[in-house]
Amino acid sequence: MREIIIDEDNFTSAEEVHAFLAAELGFPAHYGANLDALNDCLEDIDEACKVGLYVGEAAGEESEFAAWFPKLVRSFLRASSKNDALDVLVFTASFASIERLLECKGVRELLQSNEYSTQMLVTSSAL
Repeated sequence: MREIIIDEDNFTSAEEVHAFLAAELGFPAHYGANLDALNDCLEDIDEACKVGLYVGEAAGEESEFAAWFPKLVRSFLRASSKNDALDVLVFTASFASIERLLECKGVRELLQSNEYSTQMLVTSSAL
């Protein structure tokens, strides 16, 4: 089983995350490095893959990257509901990180659906 961790605090741009994902998940050379292309590639994964997404403190929360990262999480959550090969866990740095994640359109609804449990959303400050 392939296991990857995507820690928001280890990246500074969406481009870096897309490059990391393309390499780690073996995306095709024509991978478009955007969320639509990511959604397509995630649906095509057929080897079991566990993905840990860590929503950090987002230094400079007003940044474009801080606003983009919850959309990445949403893409992985949606894909895991369609692809049984994907096992997605979401971790957060704090309750503020949870709030930032839940403000992203569609994330709250995904987490409240029968597909997911609140156990998938863990904050280290609660441990």
